[in-house]
Amino acid sequence: MDQKFFCFAETDKLQLLVNDVYAARLLSIGRSTLWREVNAGRLPKPIKIGGVTRWRVSDLHRYVDNQDTSIQSEPTLVAISLGTESPRVL
Repeated sequence: MDQKFFCFAETDKLQLLVNDVYAARLLSIGRSTLWREVNAGRLPKPIKIGGVTRWRVSDLHRYVDNQDTSIQSEPTLVAISLGTESPRVL
């Protein structure tokens, strides 16, 4: 079966939007933690489009880039299937 994947390396140009499930997975946290951090003002607020709540992936990347981290690690490449599958770490 041929599957198409979108790599988040180009998200700043595309302004890709994701729901809370994908936003949480991109940050390696649970959905309830995502919402708790958003409500506390520590994570970017989502936008609403026609009653649908979405995060700009570029906002999430900017949040991560602005975090003070003392541990240097290799970047993780995340891809999302355009089908019904969950995000995958490559």
